[in-house]
Amino acid sequence: MSAPFAACYFAALDGKTPSLGAWKAGSPPEDILAVGKKCAATVGLKWRKVESCINGTRGDELVGAAAARTPTHAGVPYVLVDGKELKETDDAAAIVRAVCAAVPGGGPAVCNAVPFKLPPRTEEERQRAEQEREREEQRAEQEKQRAEQEREREEQRAEQEK
Repeated sequence: MSAPFAACYFAALDGKTPSLGAWKAGSPPEDILAVGKKCAATVGLKWRKVESCINGTRGDELVGAAAARTPTHAGVPYVLVDGKELKETDDAAAIVRAVCAAVPGGGPAVCNAVPFKLPPRTEEERQRAEQEREREEQRAEQEKQRAEQEREREEQRAEQEK
C-alpha cells in the first residue's frame, strides 16, 4: 500500500477503521470500498488494480508472503516502529499515531489531522501547549467581553435615540 494512499484512507475514515477481524467472510463494507476508491483516485492509483487485489487471491498471497517474512507474532498487521513491535495494531489511528510520534518534526500532514493529533511529548512541549491553550482562552474571553461591551453600547444608542 502506498503511503499517500494509506494517509488519505486513514484520514478519510476519521480514525474509525474497523479491524480486519470485524470483516465477516466475504467483501469489506461498502463505505470502506468507497473511501478506498476515492483515495486511489486522489493519489493516482488505478482502482481496478486495488479492487482486484482486495477481491482476488493476490491480496491473500501478499498477506501470506508478508507473514512469512516476519518473526513469530500474534497477528497482522505486524508493525515495527523504531524497531519495536507495536501491540495495538487493530486500530488504524493507533498505528498512525505511533508512526507520527516516531517521526522527527511531527511527521506528514496526516499527523495533524484531528483523530491522529498527538499530545506533546516533552515537558517543554507540554508547557508550550498549556501556554497556548491559556492564551487561546484569554483571547476568547477578551472577544466575549468586547462583544458584550458592543452590545451594551448598541443598547445605549438605541435608548438615547428614543
